[in-house]
Amino acid sequence: MKRMIWQLALFIPLCLPLPVSAQSGTETESEALERWRQMSPEERQELRERHRRWKSLSPERRTELRRKLETWRGLAPEEKDSVRRNFRRWRNLPPEHREQLRKRWKRWSSLNPEQRQRLRKRFKEFRKLPREERREWRKRFQRPGGLTREEKKELREQLKERRKERRRQKSSKRRKEHRKQQRKRGKH
Repeated sequence: MKRMIWQLALFIPLCLPLPVSAQSGTETESEALERWRQMSPEERQELRERHRRWKSLSPERRTELRRKLETWRGLAPEEKDSVRRNFRRWRNLPPEHREQLRKRWKRWSSLNPEQRQRLRKRFKEFRKLPREERREWRKRFQRPGGLTREEKKELREQLKERRKERRRQKSSKRRKEHRKQQRKRGKH
């Protein structure tokens, strides 16, 4: 029984808010036992159920969850708040929308790193479009069947042209800066 209580105390961070000492992992066995005694029967039952589920997990899954817990502990309070808000938003989505997002995530996960990088780059380019233009493209994306091949090609070309224009502007700016520095050096 004592061993089970100790194991339960180790995994309470997964289910209950904890005092700072427990969150930092410095809680002693006697402190864990005291917290156990202070729990209501419902809290104890919930903890037993979570412990049973924990024990049923594969070692790989447990390792993954421990890693995620450490990541969570390392987040700044603002980041934790953001994660909580996003989770609440997720829970409030209609089931069909969540399923659609799961499918998208699965497709995203199946992409190789180069494909993901290309899509990230395109998305960044898309975000740089003026708001009205983005809105118009979203309407096209959301209609049944999405974009036609021609529209996709048009969007790619527009983004490509914008990239070229920005490169030209940056290059021009660098040349002006370089000339300006050259003139300064010539005066001194």
